[in-house]
Amino acid sequence: MRFIPAWAILSGMNRLLLLPLLFISLYAQAQSPDFISVRKPNGRTVRSFMPGLPIVLQTKSGGWLEGPIEAIRNDSLIIRQYRVQRYMRWGVLQLDTIGTTLLPIHYLAIQRVWLNKRRSFWQRRTGPLLIIGGGGYLLLNLLNGAILKDPIGSSGNIRKLGISTGALGAGILFQKYLAGSEYSTSRHRIVYVRMGKTGF
Repeated sequence: MRFIPAWAILSGMNRLLLLPLLFISLYAQAQSPDFISVRKPNGRTVRSFMPGLPIVLQTKSGGWLEGPIEAIRNDSLIIRQYRVQRYMRWGVLQLDTIGTTLLPIHYLAIQRVWLNKRRSFWQRRTGPLLIIGGGGYLLLNLLNGAILKDPIGSSGNIRKLGISTGALGAGILFQKYLAGSEYSTSRHRIVYVRMGKTGF
């Protein structure tokens, strides 16, 4: 009787199993969930939202929704809303979830979305510091002029008032246009990305 090594038997079985697995993998399709994407006017993605991620959004009717995304399908987001109740226990205020609600919202009904973008120190602080510094210096000059009976129209005082007003105006402009927003703006597009079967 001839001896057949075990690896030869297993390699023959592997070939037999490999062929059906190959055919099954050709016909099997993994279906990825759909997602919502916030994009710039040039098409670049700012942030994407998929099932399981938390979202904070404002609807076009003015309402706010916050919670994890349960599912995204049929052009809609399904958001889980938690109802929380406060109660006193041992003299301490505690929160307890008393129920949840699933709220569907069509993606075209979204006004803006919280992007959770990180802003640098200068983006966050430059505008408020210029507003506080310019406004404080302007107020101080006006009060000193009133207390010391210094005319506001003098050449030295006009220069100081001009500098403080310029700093105040620059702070307001910086805060409005250059500081960036944590929410999507009207320039951003909210796009529904369908990842299901394409039908070919």
